[in-house]
Amino acid sequence: MKNRIFAIAIAFASVVAGCRQPEPIAPTEVKQGLNSISVRFAEGQLAADPQAVFTAEIGSSTTDVVVSIPWFYPRNSDNVLSDEMLKNMRVTGNIDANCYIEPALGTWDLSEGKSHTITVTNNDGTKKIYTISASIDKLTDCIVSSCAMTAPASVTGMVDNEAKTITFYSVEDMSASVLSMTVSPHAAVSPDPATARNYENSDQTFTITAHDGVTQAVYTVLKRAPLKLPVGLRVGSGKLLWAAQGAAAGNASANTTSFAISGDYLLVNTRAADPVKLNRWTGTSAGTLDLPSAIKGNLRNFFITNDYDGNMLLCNLASNDGTFKVWFIDKSLPPVSSISTTPYIDWSASGSTAIGRKISITGSLESDAVIMAPVYSGGNYSIARWQVTGGTLQSETPTIVSVTDMPSGSAAWTQSADAVSTSSISLSADYFVAGQGSQSQPNCVFWVDGATNKVKASLSNPNVGAACTFNPIDYIEFNNSKFIGYTTAGNGYNGPDANCAWVTEIGLPSGFAGLPNNVSILKTASYYAAGNGNGTGDILFKASDDGFFLYVYFMFSNGYVVCYQMDCVDDSN
Repeated sequence: MKNRIFAIAIAFASVVAGCRQPEPIAPTEVKQGLNSISVRFAEGQLAADPQAVFTAEIGSSTTDVVVSIPWFYPRNSDNVLSDEMLKNMRVTGNIDANCYIEPALGTWDLSEGKSHTITVTNNDGTKKIYTISASIDKLTDCIVSSCAMTAPASVTGMVDNEAKTITFYSVEDMSASVLSMTVSPHAAVSPDPATARNYENSDQTFTITAHDGVTQAVYTVLKRAPLKLPVGLRVGSGKLLWAAQGAAAGNASANTTSFAISGDYLLVNTRAADPVKLNRWTGTSAGTLDLPSAIKGNLRNFFITNDYDGNMLLCNLASNDGTFKVWFIDKSLPPVSSISTTPYIDWSASGSTAIGRKISITGSLESDAVIMAPVYSGGNYSIARWQVTGGTLQSETPTIVSVTDMPSGSAAWTQSADAVSTSSISLSADYFVAGQGSQSQPNCVFWVDGATNKVKASLSNPNVGAACTFNPIDYIEFNNSKFIGYTTAGNGYNGPDANCAWVTEIGLPSGFAGLPNNVSILKTASYYAAGNGNGTGDILFKASDDGFFLYVYFMFSNGYVVCYQMDCVDDSN
């Protein structure tokens, strides 16, 4: 009996022991918990701008989090943000897994004097209290984004913002040179670079003072003997020079269709309006190019482009505006009274042909050029083509060629296609087409044999959403190589490959395949464009006079106008 009682006691003890609470297990990795706080506008026009997000990173010892909001937005505009605008801000946070915030983040008043307290519980159960507030601060950026000699010659400097140097690789005499320097928005330069100085045998220094009046950086301007890569562009040289949007950039409307490069200006064309002139080195507004009323209208000044010398062609949209017409504007940017209203091309027999959404020029209208314009009717992939020889247009009636073997599933050219020749002389030279790809119709950029009009190779549309379209394309020969540039217009969509530009070096057709991301030497950031049913945009190349720099200008209607710079400087020595 005693043995039995003892056995029962042992069993009972075992049961009791088995019911005890287990010892808590500490997490194997305890992270910081809250890593950053971001705020954006919850109402008003800026609420729809995905770029208008302001973030404060949080260090391990931080408890007082102040989100800095720039004095101006966009930073390169004169739009001053007011304290009143901070009364309705949407607040989000970046938090580690298994952590939580109390009370939940949401829409807060972050105007002056207002702060909010939150408690963050980490994954190990520890708690930390943060105070969140915001402030509108003067800008502290003081870097040089571009610098060019404007007199006595036009030469672009190579800016190194880490070393704080601006190097001119040039054989030009710089003993009395004038510079044009683009610096951070609202920063000041001293002394004035527009005053002629001797850079020939003497390095010059400039002080950049930020908008806050305190933060400074000193840059040294150097002249060095030029060294150039034998072929192509320097890997990784692509960088943003400027990005402008809104009325000052001439791009506040879905009716902004295109631009042209002439001299130091970018002419941004909006239907029924005078093109806005932007300084192409800085992106700042420089007035307008006034058009005669006879060539200005909603469907009249529909698309503009330029030749290699800066002469421009402006076309209407046919047949919506009658038969197809193209007007010539001289590179001198003449006054309105000197712009001829007599069409340079009057295709009086175009009839109901849908044409005029895009037009391109390869070469110079003063010597030899090939002009191409896609046809958007007839159910096929057709292009109208004109030839200029010795400065004379050979015929106002174009020849029509059709791409005969577009890959299966390619979208029809209903309103989104562009074509550009690779030759200013030969009508049988290869040409490139960008044409309205989508997720269900994946081919978007085509390399076409000019002799047979058959597709040699094509690129596929990246995963940018059904609303995106490829429609502008440009071609250039630079530093013994050949390049094309093209874009995707997002039409209000802002995925990772929407509203971007690509630059691709042209080698063999066998290497021209797959996604643009796989074959491009430059893919830009995404520049949001608001809703635009036509999904339009434009892209143009321009080489510097000294042959060291290649500029890529692109835009998305009702969005941004942007300039990137690439170079062929050999920096190996």
